[in-house]
This record gives sequence, C-alpha cells and structure tokens, in this order.
Amino acid sequence: MFGFVYKMAKLPNISKINLEDVPKKHKNWFGKILQTLNIFLSSVVAALDGNLAFGDNINAQIKTLEFIKTTSAFPLRFKHTLKNKRPVGVLKADITDISSSPASLTAAVDLSWTYTQAQEVQINNITGLTTDQRYRLTLLVF
Repeated sequence: MFGFVYKMAKLPNISKINLEDVPKKHKNWFGKILQTLNIFLSSVVAALDGNLAFGDNINAQIKTLEFIKTTSAFPLRFKHTLKNKRPVGVLKADITDISSSPASLTAAVDLSWTYTQAQEVQINNITGLTTDQRYRLTLLVF
C-alpha cells in the first residue's frame, strides 16, 4: 500500500552472556547476577524462537466443544479463562464432523457470539453445518 513492508526482526544468535566478556572492573558485582540473567535470557530467546503458545504465553484460550446441530442446539455457553479481561474475539480454529456417518462441509462455516452478563462466551449460531450431525468445534478466544 505504501511501498514498504513491516518485517519482524530475527533474534540474534545470543542466548548467554559470558563472564569473560565483562570488563574486569565489573566482574565482581556483575558475576553475582549473571546466572539469573542468563536463565531469563535463554528462556526469552527460546520462547521467541517459535515457541510462544496460546494460553501459556498469550492471553488467549483454546476451547473445544462437542454438539449436535439441531434447531435447539444453540446457544452454547462456556466460561472463559482469560486473565483480567473480557474476550474481544472468538475465532473458529477447526470444526470436524464426528458423527458415525460424517458429512462433508459444503458451505462456509461461520459463527456469531456474544459475551453474557454471567461473564460467559455464548455461541449464538453456527452456519454452514448439516442438521442432526455431531460436531467437534475448536475455538480461539482472545
């Protein structure tokens, strides 16, 4: 759009500070905190090297529900586990027909949701599913 692309910087290949690299006049006091600093530094580098996970490192929840698509199947409700915030989004991560005779999904699957006064996520409807089939729905709540 503007002729430039934002790109996330690749982490440097440094995950430890060696005491030998510290100037001699600072080794005494710096050596005392170096072990703790290196533990923290290696944890951060490991996490940012493709190991961030929803729920563990990111304030989000992965929720799986099973239901049978009927006219009375909705709403589906569940308590969220987000820390100190109300959800701002609910995304369908996966939906699988787990009936004894699974049907192929032939339409786009979409859902509508609200946040209730009881502090629950409420799935009001899911479109694109076959009636009377059993489904497993995986959601990302954030």
